[in-house]
Amino acid sequence: MIGSILTNKPSKSVTIRGVEVPINWDFRTSIKFTELLTDRDLSKIELIKKGVRLYYGAWADTHSFAEGELEEAIEKMIEFYSHSLSPVKSKNRSKSKQSYSFTYDAEYVYAAFWEQYKIDLSVAEMHWWNFKALFNGLSENTQFGKIIGYRTMDISKLSDEEKKFYREMKSLYKLPTHESEIDEALSNELAEALENGGDIDAILSKNMIKVKCSVCGQTLCRANVTDGEVEIKCPRCKRITLIESKIKSRESTDK
Repeated sequence: MIGSILTNKPSKSVTIRGVEVPINWDFRTSIKFTELLTDRDLSKIELIKKGVRLYYGAWADTHSFAEGELEEAIEKMIEFYSHSLSPVKSKNRSKSKQSYSFTYDAEYVYAAFWEQYKIDLSVAEMHWWNFKALFNGLSENTQFGKIIGYRTMDISKLSDEEKKFYREMKSLYKLPTHESEIDEALSNELAEALENGGDIDAILSKNMIKVKCSVCGQTLCRANVTDGEVEIKCPRCKRITLIESKIKSRESTDK
């Protein structure tokens, strides 16, 4: 599905089980997915669920998935998104977990597109792949490019005066912690699974826990609870086990 942007027209659909399914190709959808990746409160399961809804919309909400079909839909979604984002190459760049945030840097990105391409992102209809190509080509002379340079500058070999300046700039334009820590582990796992024919279901089930009755040991279910709590009554001893949002359980005395 994915090839050179110069030789292949950006796709607006994916093929799942031989059926062509529309995918939300607009750059805003993938930016929202990128923002989900920075949400530290989301479990990996919730991340994938929200991603599927973002990219497939009503089809995902109304479709009855056959065995293995959801896994294929997830693979195609990740394949669509997975081109690496490498904005504004800067000399003397240090190793950095993340040098930009679409949320925190929204105005800088908007201004850079207008300055360099005369594209108004607030009204533009643009495919995600086209957006990424232009995003990767943003000049370090734009304010956004300069900010990336400040954040990624390796100051170890600079003079004391230069170090002072870049430390001030790094502090001024520092990303909030939760915005600078994209869940790279999940991305790497999924990418490796796609490349090597790995088991996507196994990756997505890592956050699932086996819930057992705290009294008799009967397996009750496998669950991923990220918000709220769930009560499950054991069919064997009738004891109620409460699963809380932090994956803790406590025994109820009610029978």
